[in-house]
Amino acid sequence: MSQSFNARHPSWRIRRFLEHFSSTGLIMATLLFALSLTPSLVPRPLLAQGIVSGLCISAGYAIGVLLHEAWRYLRLPEPRARLRRLVSRVAWLVCALVAALFLWQASNWQNGIRLLMGMEPDSATRGVSIAAIA
Repeated sequence: MSQSFNARHPSWRIRRFLEHFSSTGLIMATLLFALSLTPSLVPRPLLAQGIVSGLCISAGYAIGVLLHEAWRYLRLPEPRARLRRLVSRVAWLVCALVAALFLWQASNWQNGIRLLMGMEPDSATRGVSIAAIA
């Protein structure tokens, strides 16, 4: 019951995980995550913002997976494997950039709301903390 070297190598496991990860789910998760970071009428404490963002990521991924499965159930045409891999890689890159941009701006947006409400500005590490909590 021995496995080949490739099956035990960590990069193989990562590649295998990423192949089964839904790009549609990732896109929807990133979209809802980014929307959760936009300014609201009430400033959110750090922990609340992290929880809201994490829930949005989960809901977005679930919606994306359901949309993809509905597409497959309806037997609509899907791109070939090579194009699908390219789109997946581009989606990962774009989603990472969008998430980083919105995390970077989240502190400024929340501080703007906090100043309007007469509250003290929050720390600059807010984006990193939100990402860790989410």
